[in-house]
Amino acid sequence: MRSSYSSKNRNENAEALVADLFDANGWDVNRSPGAGNKRPDLIVKKGAQRYVVEIKALAEGRADRVIPLLSQAILQAQANALVADNAQPLAVIYVENASQSLAKQVGSFVEQYAPNVAAGLVSKNGLRYFKGAGA
Repeated sequence: MRSSYSSKNRNENAEALVADLFDANGWDVNRSPGAGNKRPDLIVKKGAQRYVVEIKALAEGRADRVIPLLSQAILQAQANALVADNAQPLAVIYVENASQSLAKQVGSFVEQYAPNVAAGLVSKNGLRYFKGAGA
């Protein structure tokens, strides 16, 4: 099935959706942090919690597509957190449609391979799942 969004639009929509989600839950959201190639998509802060957020977007909510992109987002979030002032990494994957089964697979992957990184899965169809360090 063909996606209704181009890749660029999907990425922009994903970033806006994640920013709005944090904003609606009382977080301070910096939507354009830093400059250059190596910068997070967002920085979010609430009280003492501060995250550098790397967001990746996909049309398909299949684990064989999501997990490799999640791995990339985790690595990029970790790299950005190293240079951020007292911030933790948060990798978020956006898919148009996600299932509880996919959320469970994301959670298992994070537990096994990146237990010190927060990760999230959000979807256009309403699924919201966050797990990990401080999430």
